[in-house]
Amino acid sequence: MPTLLWRVLSSMGYPEGREPRYYCNKEQLGDGSLVGIEAVVPTSGGDPAWGGWVYESRGTMPFQGASKAAFAVLRDLMERFPQELAHAFAGVFPRVTPTLRCGISPW
Repeated sequence: MPTLLWRVLSSMGYPEGREPRYYCNKEQLGDGSLVGIEAVVPTSGGDPAWGGWVYESRGTMPFQGASKAAFAVLRDLMERFPQELAHAFAGVFPRVTPTLRCGISPW
């Protein structure tokens, strides 16, 4: 999800250097531990409607918490900017199926 979020933001005009940042801290909860993640998406710099986002989430691993936070930002984008997001998705996913040219099966 974090990679997908950045690809979407980038295709919507976010410049290099304005990537989302993920900060983590480990918390002891009961028998196990959770990783707290704070995802910070800075402003785009050009449009005041894109004021940035800050989300907090928790997960058993840093990637799980970061994925939850990235999904929350994507969900908010879908609600606030549906037309822009629809156009951005066209540039996010490849238009062809990747193929192997070496004759060795990856399976």
